Amino acid sequence: MIQNLVLYRQLMEDPVIHEYNQLVQWAESNQYNRITFKSIYYSLCSRLLDSSKTALLSITDYIAIEIIKSDNRFSLSVQIKEPLSDSLSKIAMNDLKVLRKLMSFDLNRLSELAEDPNCIISCSELENPIIDSVHSAFISENPSFLLDELCLIYANYGSGIFAFNNAFRVGSNGDVEGISRFDPQTFETLSGYEDEHKRLINNAQAFVDDLPYHHALLVGSSGTGKSTSIRALIPMFEKYHLKLIEIKKHHIKSIPVLFEKVYNRRGKFIFFLDDLTFEEEESDYKLLKSIIEGSAESIPPNVCFCVTSNRRHVIKESIHEREDQIHLSDVINENTSLSDRFGLYLHYYEPKQKEYLEIVQNYAKRNSIDISEEELYANALQFSRNSGDRSGRTAKQFITNLLAGLF
Repeated sequence: MIQNLVLYRQLMEDPVIHEYNQLVQWAESNQYNRITFKSIYYSLCSRLLDSSKTALLSITDYIAIEIIKSDNRFSLSVQIKEPLSDSLSKIAMNDLKVLRKLMSFDLNRLSELAEDPNCIISCSELENPIIDSVHSAFISENPSFLLDELCLIYANYGSGIFAFNNAFRVGSNGDVEGISRFDPQTFETLSGYEDEHKRLINNAQAFVDDLPYHHALLVGSSGTGKSTSIRALIPMFEKYHLKLIEIKKHHIKSIPVLFEKVYNRRGKFIFFLDDLTFEEEESDYKLLKSIIEGSAESIPPNVCFCVTSNRRHVIKESIHEREDQIHLSDVINENTSLSDRFGLYLHYYEPKQKEYLEIVQNYAKRNSIDISEEELYANALQFSRNSGDRSGRTAKQFITNLLAGLF
């Protein structure tokens, strides 16, 4: 059955789908060895249990997920709104007929043959709107309708790894990995820096609206909420399919490859480089500088760089360079050459005492802390002195200590 797949041919290599296909063929032909059938059936059940750490999947859930994860000529063409040729449509419909046969096979029949009273392969705990849409589409016996429905799903959600997560990281091998436990805060939970938040949000709105936008550099003291502000954009613009890819400094060389991965994809992507600083002997900043502005290869229109740093110009300058008055101008120009590439520059200054106490007060109200203002402020100032700084992070840690009875 699956040997006839063309666009979705990679599904043949999947051990779960391979075993399921074998069981379906045996059940249809009624020619099988009972012991072998049961062995394959329960092997399939075991694979399904191991396939997800978050929810129990049925075999049809699993196939639906693999259909969405498939990056092929059909799924990618839909995302870039490329008209499907008659030939591609026919090939896609033939594949979907095969997949529909797998999706609609009577699972009770397989469980009876395997003497499984619980029909394990039909058990599902999955709650996912994308997969629900796939299940609904495959109910239809009309190939043209099924094709149209799947086109809508790919157009709305995309395909591949980017369909199922909103946040990603570049792994040790350079591949993009989904962050399943991404837990961003919202701007409503952040205190202070209202002007900075407004400018960042307005820039993101322009980005998702296909209007001119800037790459953003957020600089300032540690703990002031720079990184959290960027992560808070993801839930705010989720309906625009805004996604975040976290890139470590040692993966800067991978950025051109990442461009290829997201180019013409459904959605918008923030390339997020957190806490970025370069020592004087490092040269990767030159590559990043060229990528953002100066390279022959343009940045895809669905990519926006957002960078945070504790240093104003990202690149550390040495005392020797500062003392070299002859080349001082060249040093300054070189050290500011990267930060100058960012059209949106936001400074997250360390809050003054009054602003720090306002942040503490906001956190206290949100957590319904019943304490006098005088005592709250006195304890908050004492905590900041012990911590050695005043910041949003310090204020939040102080409130956590109050809630835990540690202060």
